[in-house]
Amino acid sequence: MVPADTDLVVLEFSINDDYYGGDRATYEQLLRKLLQLGRAVVTLHHYQYNVRRIQDTALGMPKGVFWWGPEQHYSLLAQYYDIPSVSIASAAWRLMAAGVEGFKVDKYDTANPSPTVPPNVVAPRNESASYFFSDPHHPGDQGHKVLAEALAAPLLRAVGEVQAQRLLPPSTLSALLLPTGAKSSRIAYRRTHARLLDLPPPMLPGNYEKRTLFCAMPADLKQVVKAASGFQYRAERPNATDFVRQKWGYSAFDPGDWLELEIDTRLDGHNASNTSQPVLVAFGCLHSYEHMGVAEATCTLW
Repeated sequence: MVPADTDLVVLEFSINDDYYGGDRATYEQLLRKLLQLGRAVVTLHHYQYNVRRIQDTALGMPKGVFWWGPEQHYSLLAQYYDIPSVSIASAAWRLMAAGVEGFKVDKYDTANPSPTVPPNVVAPRNESASYFFSDPHHPGDQGHKVLAEALAAPLLRAVGEVQAQRLLPPSTLSALLLPTGAKSSRIAYRRTHARLLDLPPPMLPGNYEKRTLFCAMPADLKQVVKAASGFQYRAERPNATDFVRQKWGYSAFDPGDWLELEIDTRLDGHNASNTSQPVLVAFGCLHSYEHMGVAEATCTLW
């Protein structure tokens, strides 16, 4: 899903991951896949000042706890793989706690009150630039501006380093940087050695990345649907302003409706699979709306 001409990949929105559980392992697997593409990778961690997780509430934790969430664990992965990690908590927590303009958290920049944003905490439209969030979970326009500025910081530093290298005398530059090898005229910040792999083994023991055959989302999902009864490909919110907000996918309304998918789980779709290894298939569905139903998923091998 990453275009071949990509220069920089930003891995973000880890805020949704559970504090405990298997998310740590799958995050590292995704990170390893991105690093194997040979592109620059930066991790970006959002922060939710007004959200308390269940374990925080049980411990009597107030809002604005700096250390909760998966970022502290994921930052360790960034250290292990030696890649930049951008933290909104580090950049903005003190500003939020002090109520600085542009970082206020007591109201929300939204035009649409909701169960999580009652009318009494909606910021006046002429003050929207003072508030960071559009609801307890998501940044508003001002919050997204801060995310962009925080992400720009390591890029600006990288540009500055390149410019500084061009101004340094060759003798000084060679003393600061490491040669990549006798056959290469390039210089690098990392020491290389024949014993070192391009990518280290997983930080979590045995947590090697899985081979992804494909990812079928929105319209691409139709290619794996073999048969259906009652299920149709349609928009959950047909009157929304754009394709993303319309939430396209398969849905049904009556008990007994069914959908059959056919997926080739062989390696690359043409080599025989290793029968000793399990095949992982992830199936996503919406579950955040009212009056949602339940479904049973079964698999058949043939």
